[in-house]
Amino acid sequence: MAKTVEYLPPVSFRFNVLLLDDLASSKSKATDYLFSDKKGSGNQTFKETSFVSVSGLETELQTEDVRVGGVNNITYNLPTKVRYSPLVLSRGIVTKGSKYIEWYWKYVNSTDGKVEKKNLLISLLNSGLQPIIIWLVVDAFPTNWKISGLEAKNNEVLLEEIKLAYSRFEIISVD
Repeated sequence: MAKTVEYLPPVSFRFNVLLLDDLASSKSKATDYLFSDKKGSGNQTFKETSFVSVSGLETELQTEDVRVGGVNNITYNLPTKVRYSPLVLSRGIVTKGSKYIEWYWKYVNSTDGKVEKKNLLISLLNSGLQPIIIWLVVDAFPTNWKISGLEAKNNEVLLEEIKLAYSRFEIISVD
């Protein structure tokens, strides 16, 4: 008799985020980068990828209500476009050398109004820290940065949050 294997959904607390510097414009390039040894020194990579939360990997197919001429009791919903929610990354504040924050302030302080779009890889990891699901976020750029607030009566880590707009995301299958 065949043994039944029970499927357990993965936990959501083991993940990382990589900001790709013009290296991944396609799924294959992003996957090559993720599994290569070109991700930098361990300490810098860890500092730049240790977020406490990621939200906004959300897509919605927007529709338009259309009435057929002469038929007043039926409305058809027709798809019009795909909408993506802003991506929000939160972590303990990094005081020196953050690529994410430098990227944001480069745009804020620019005089030409041009923003550099970049791709990101968000990976859900298993207990062996191997990717099991990878999202390639395409043409992202920062739109907002804030800190959680300074309060003398609390003994909490100061969090920073960066919000990103993006064109789309793709799910990269991991074999």
